[in-house]
Amino acid sequence: MTTVKFPLYKRLPIGFESAKEHEDDIILRIRLEEVAQKLFEHLWTERRRAIASVAALHAGLDPHLQDQRCVVQEPETWIRGSFNICIPVQILDQDGSVTRTLLVRCPMSHKLAEAQYPGTVDEKVSTEVATYVWMQEHCPDVRIPMLLGFGFTDGRHFTHVGGQPFYIRWARAAWRRLHILLRRPLLSQYVPVRSCHALETGYVVLEYIEPTIGRMLSMTWQKHHNDAGHRRNLFRGLSRLMLTVGRVPLPRIGSWRFHDDGTITLSNRPLTCNLVMLENNGASRVIQPNDTYTRMEPYVWDVLKLHERHFRAQPNAAFDEDDCQYQMAVQVALRAVAYCYLDRDERRDTFVMQFTDLHGSNIFVDDHWNVTAIIDLEWICARPIEMIDVPYWITGRGIDEVGSPEHVAEYTQAREEFITILREEEQKMTTSKLHNVPFAAILQSGWETNLSWFVHCLDSIDGMYNLFKQHLRPEFASFGLSPKLSFFLSKFWCKDSSKFVEDKLRQKERYDAEMRRMFEMEDREAGDQENGVGA
Repeated sequence: MTTVKFPLYKRLPIGFESAKEHEDDIILRIRLEEVAQKLFEHLWTERRRAIASVAALHAGLDPHLQDQRCVVQEPETWIRGSFNICIPVQILDQDGSVTRTLLVRCPMSHKLAEAQYPGTVDEKVSTEVATYVWMQEHCPDVRIPMLLGFGFTDGRHFTHVGGQPFYIRWARAAWRRLHILLRRPLLSQYVPVRSCHALETGYVVLEYIEPTIGRMLSMTWQKHHNDAGHRRNLFRGLSRLMLTVGRVPLPRIGSWRFHDDGTITLSNRPLTCNLVMLENNGASRVIQPNDTYTRMEPYVWDVLKLHERHFRAQPNAAFDEDDCQYQMAVQVALRAVAYCYLDRDERRDTFVMQFTDLHGSNIFVDDHWNVTAIIDLEWICARPIEMIDVPYWITGRGIDEVGSPEHVAEYTQAREEFITILREEEQKMTTSKLHNVPFAAILQSGWETNLSWFVHCLDSIDGMYNLFKQHLRPEFASFGLSPKLSFFLSKFWCKDSSKFVEDKLRQKERYDAEMRRMFEMEDREAGDQENGVGA
């Protein structure tokens, strides 16, 4: 058909033949990439002055000197993540020399379901900065970027009190002590400020982690991931991080929220990147922004329901009738086996802060892989302690690869090494035990009972079905889900399941037709340009 290829984030441009066989909603991904490119251009051509202004505001500079003292770097130096665009801004002294570099992080609303659910960007900013505040207060020995200030989409700005006049600093210090004495919610070091410029994207201004502090783990992963010494240092650093962040028991499952009075409370829904991605991909919202949980079961049920709604919404989720019924059957089976992993007698109902999106690009290390800093705190939240696990990527493989027959032995060995080091580190830390239950024992128990794989099913966007097939199903049945068995189980997925399957297949037909039109139209436009049409 067509030879046109569309650019996609973090992968090579995709052509029609690959797109039509892909499990992702490629039409959505193409459109999101187009929006991202337009946002880049908009921020550079129309919002550069506003970016410099907010950097000057939180760097403590005279706003009138922002054009001379704040230099927004070229777009080629910008750092694009899955949810943010990070813009380096250099701060100059009076002689024009660079004194330091700041990062202005702008959320990408098109990746955060803002169009479907207005307010999600502000929710993300609120929970992210509240987590920074919590880490500053409770984990001062964990190196994180300094949070200088932040702003919401409606023009509210908050900055660190350290750059304010003496009387404001003194008043904030007094109020903080009073909050502690009266056991009021934690009062942060951030106070409201005014600015004539605003970023409609919302923003966070952070310290730039210089190479002298460390480099992203992902930059040297291929070089050192098989070296035993580097691996031990990394495991030790991650263990200390896990123990430090998780040592404070919390009353509920949720995320921290920043309030306009400067306080933070554990009153936001547990905001994970996978939850936001599922909503952005079309799943109707299950967990509302104010929802928190005091028990594990309702949280698990809501996450499973979110996966079901994502399956309903994704237009190309099922390739044919058998595939549709198989996925429905797996989800029915997960509902059933969930009871085995939510045993009230075994559950501790202890909730702790934990990383739900820790990976090689937000961990900074030195040349020997000692962990020197952690960035991107946006998806840290309080969840049941049983949901903590060894990072699945420690062998350099994806979540649906580590459990495959050819790689499971490698992962098991690395996991055992990690837990051994975790146990050593926890013996050194007197505050690492919660209710007399050590972290290492929890991780080991999760592995032995397969709870860890069940949690990975909940937390994965597209690995649920492979994980169920590789790890959960064999624990209950020696046989797989044949088409006949899938047909039978799919009947329990919803009422009138046969009609749902028919609707799903029609949805796939419409998706295929729309994709074909998209590529054909792009092909015609490319041909017109080559032939000089419209020139």
